Amino acid sequence: MSHDDKPSGPRILVVDDTLANLRVLTMLLEAAGYSVRGLQVPEQALHAALSDPPALFLLDVRMPGMDGFELCRRLKADDRTRAVPVIFVSALSETSDRVRGYEVGAADFISKPFERGEILARVGTHLALRQARDELERRASERKIRLLAENSLEESNAQLRGLAAQMDVVREEERRRLARDMHDELGQYLTALRMGVSVMRMQLSEDDSQTQTQVRNLTGLVDKTIEVVRNLAASLRPAPLEIGAISALEWLADEFFTNTGVHCQLDVTAQNVVLDDTCSTAIFRLAQESLTNVARHAKASQVVIALKREASTVILEIKDNGHGFNAAEPRPKSFGLVGMRERTNILGGQLTVRSEPNGGTTVRASIPISASMLIPEKVQ
Repeated sequence: MSHDDKPSGPRILVVDDTLANLRVLTMLLEAAGYSVRGLQVPEQALHAALSDPPALFLLDVRMPGMDGFELCRRLKADDRTRAVPVIFVSALSETSDRVRGYEVGAADFISKPFERGEILARVGTHLALRQARDELERRASERKIRLLAENSLEESNAQLRGLAAQMDVVREEERRRLARDMHDELGQYLTALRMGVSVMRMQLSEDDSQTQTQVRNLTGLVDKTIEVVRNLAASLRPAPLEIGAISALEWLADEFFTNTGVHCQLDVTAQNVVLDDTCSTAIFRLAQESLTNVARHAKASQVVIALKREASTVILEIKDNGHGFNAAEPRPKSFGLVGMRERTNILGGQLTVRSEPNGGTTVRASIPISASMLIPEKVQ
């Protein structure tokens, strides 16, 4: 491609402090028809992005000064770049690094060394999603002046919710796979290592006190590692969730009390209702997000989780006795509640929040259940 024949496709800003990586990504993307700007300094990239936002960001993580996570957080905090998808391309491959990337707002995470086809496929996918979202917003604005566009907009919203639901299923499956691999494969290796260290300790002479001490320390280190792996696997997807919503809520209530010291009571009057994995996962994630908000903001001394069935509706209610807030005031940065409402809407339900200063908070999710959501009880 000549200097006068530069690509005119969607603009992509690539940020990597390693010049060789920057050149490789730039050549790859320009060859695919994208317009690319590459920068090595994160602070310079932030200024450039806010001045003239691109269609997509590709960010390295480990960079001097401001790292990729902080750069992504700042981009998502600004209205001018909040909607621009961010893809991390990094040599970091630990689950905790991926989780942190998603927490600061990344749309995707690609590990180095990467495949040419993977980069192009993921970039194309997220640009298409961005284009679809922009198209939906354009249709929404036209609806104000064109009543005939209302049905088309509703259909588009349904498609977007369907896409969000599918992405949520994929994300949950990835969490399940990672948690299973950590529990089964890594757990087996650590257990075998623990047994080997124990055998070594029994074979040592009791007179060799220095080696005995080293082996005991090593045993303690292995035990701590096993505990870290278990906790990380549980944070991704707790094992009780594979049994059902009630078991998962029991586990969640116990974990909340253990981690915060706040009494958490679980009241279940829907014992005879066995829900499918999609509905059970949604109920668990709604309760999990609610308890996270309680722990961070409520300063409560007691929380009650209630799960009940009313006709063809399952109702999840989380009530705390914390200091509450004025629910009538706009809360533009309350992304947790936005996500909870969207998760409920995907299942055709409704989320309501009742709160007032010094009056506690009640979060109530009403989810209609169809025959396909119910798992028949086994006949004894």
